[in-house]
Amino acid sequence: MNRPIIEVRFYETYYFANVVQNILKDQFEFLGSLHEFFCDDQYFYLTKPYQRYSAFHSFLAFVIDGLLRDATENVDIEERSSIAEKFKNIPGAIEDMQPTALPIELALRHHGYDFETFDDWLSSKNISFHEATSDDIYEFLNDLRLSSAYEEFLTHSIREVFFLLFRDRHVLLLFNDMVAGHISDSSLDDSPEDFLDYFSRSGVLKRAYMPDWVRRAVFYRDRGMCVSCRVDLSGLLNIWSEDHFDHIVPLERGGLNDVTNIQLLCATCNLRKSNGEGFTSISYEDWYPFEKD
Repeated sequence: MNRPIIEVRFYETYYFANVVQNILKDQFEFLGSLHEFFCDDQYFYLTKPYQRYSAFHSFLAFVIDGLLRDATENVDIEERSSIAEKFKNIPGAIEDMQPTALPIELALRHHGYDFETFDDWLSSKNISFHEATSDDIYEFLNDLRLSSAYEEFLTHSIREVFFLLFRDRHVLLLFNDMVAGHISDSSLDDSPEDFLDYFSRSGVLKRAYMPDWVRRAVFYRDRGMCVSCRVDLSGLLNIWSEDHFDHIVPLERGGLNDVTNIQLLCATCNLRKSNGEGFTSISYEDWYPFEKD
């Protein structure tokens, strides 16, 4: 089987990742936005155990799509029109500033996707750029979001941000703790029927079989070492024992059966966990031998 490869282009990837971290670190400030993610009991869709498109992927999609929409919808079309008119006889300036190109278009161009530009979309409706309004931007964006180019760009951006943040167990703890708050408050009486089998009782998911791909991903992310005491587990005969693959946020606290909620612990550290709260460490193996002269 071919190993999965991701070609990273890092177009706004670190910005997206930073926003995700800020939201998780200060959830109260973003309460309105987070309500959209959890409203109408949508969090139940995160309870299906060990999906390759993880719960965290779903959250990244929500955040990144929102950022892309906001950046485009907040364009000052009158200012852009004024710039285009002012520099219309200076091709070099127009080429550099690209006043008629919306932020989402610059992103899609960077990735090399074919798509209908805002200019072309306006032309198809017999509207000049100088006549365009914020409503036109809104309609254009809605059409664009249905295109394969937008879907592919969004998917690739999600993969890149996941590639960065999956290694940050503290961010994963914050995310899983946030979701666990909704799961633990849920009642089976109010749960959609399709999700009842995932629960052992109200607020608590059943322990699910952990696929090999989850174990491999966590084992290699944590470099074969207990994240707590750093003991090397790579040579043990029972390295695939489920006891070593620990839920960062326990199931009893509303934790998910999700690859982002799993970490590698030795048996001793696993048994030492006492209060049932979410736990991980912020210690990582430094693979670079840094020395300051």
